[in-house]
Amino acid sequence: MKKTALIIIDMQNDFVLPTAPQTIARAEIIVPNIQKVLASFRSQELPVFHVYREYRADGSDIENTRLNTFLTEQKYCVPHTKGCEIIDELRPIEGEYKIVKNRFSGFMQTELDFILRRLSVEKIVVCGIQYPNCIRATIFDGVALGYDVTLITDATEAQTEEIAKANILDIKNIGVECLTTEVFLTAQNETNKWNPNSYNKHTAFVSQLALPVVDLLNPKQGEKILDVGCGEGTLAVEIERRGAKVIGVDMSAEMIEQCEAKGIEAYVGSVTDLSYEEAFDAVFSNATLHWVKDAQNAVHNIAKALKPHGRFACEFGAKGNVHSVVSAMEKVFEKHPEFGAFENPWYFPSMEEYRTLLESEGFSIEYIEIIPRPTPMDDIVNWLDIFANGVTKHLSKKQFETFKEECRAILKESIYSEDEGWLLDYKRLRVRAVKI
Repeated sequence: MKKTALIIIDMQNDFVLPTAPQTIARAEIIVPNIQKVLASFRSQELPVFHVYREYRADGSDIENTRLNTFLTEQKYCVPHTKGCEIIDELRPIEGEYKIVKNRFSGFMQTELDFILRRLSVEKIVVCGIQYPNCIRATIFDGVALGYDVTLITDATEAQTEEIAKANILDIKNIGVECLTTEVFLTAQNETNKWNPNSYNKHTAFVSQLALPVVDLLNPKQGEKILDVGCGEGTLAVEIERRGAKVIGVDMSAEMIEQCEAKGIEAYVGSVTDLSYEEAFDAVFSNATLHWVKDAQNAVHNIAKALKPHGRFACEFGAKGNVHSVVSAMEKVFEKHPEFGAFENPWYFPSMEEYRTLLESEGFSIEYIEIIPRPTPMDDIVNWLDIFANGVTKHLSKKQFETFKEECRAILKESIYSEDEGWLLDYKRLRVRAVKI
């Protein structure tokens, strides 16, 4: 999954307000859609760039084509004026980037490209005003600079609908993905998005309780080990501390960024599409394989990635894992037909089922065990925020809040006590196998 940034262009008072000197006739109608996209990026703590114009009052830095009008008629986008400011509805917050430009393209003679690359951004999402000028120039430059580009068509506008349609056609024809707000947000919610900060804050137990799996792996000096679902790299660091070289893969670009910051070589990818062949002495995985419904393909790729007699050590959810939580989710969905059908996103196999699967892909089992592990959690709502995204991806924000509240009420009767707090009914399958 490629790290993505949002670029909002020229949503300033001088262009958006109906009484402004350079108002774009249809600018106001896109504000609600930009707000939705912006809220999504903020909720996932993804980079946001507000790209906007500024011109010196003497016109010394404005395009030649606009200079005469700027000096003889009404001036606009002059620094420290109200008109130059970004509209209140989209006002930047702390941590978001403000990029000043004085040409059509947001990339021309600005630091935009430099910061995007510093942040390891590979994909940009563009919206704002207006199509034939700054939107078009920024998108064409973005493509030329090697970014994957998505245009949010109903969060972008021009003076007329005809101009907008003509520009969308041109932009599509250079290979840019053109999506409506609804389609984009639906697709974004379906991708594997993790917030490393929230993950670490509320689920540190995932790594802390996995150290025995690292012991089971028994990494050796000079070995090359693949960490499948490396997350933010805590266990990869521990494996390298014991002398091995780790390469990590994870579906979350945000997690990979954190992993790389710890000095681990890591890539965005899935166990179902690994391309390695006989490249590793061992494969390690913790708390990941229960997210992979295509278990046969996952095990096949792990076997293919191992050298002959290479070993595979893993731990993940077993049959009956978080049974109380899954049952509560099902009950809430049954109570609310408007939520749609409940779809369980997890693969929790029995010991016998997974043994058979491993043996079918050429593994010899050295150790396999199901380990009951009652696991404390600060609040079940935080667990649902992090781990229930596969169940609730299609719910509205209001529906999701209802879902969490009702799950919490049900589960308070079964996995909560005043003495112990929240205690999740975890069951883990721990395995060590060798490729024959």
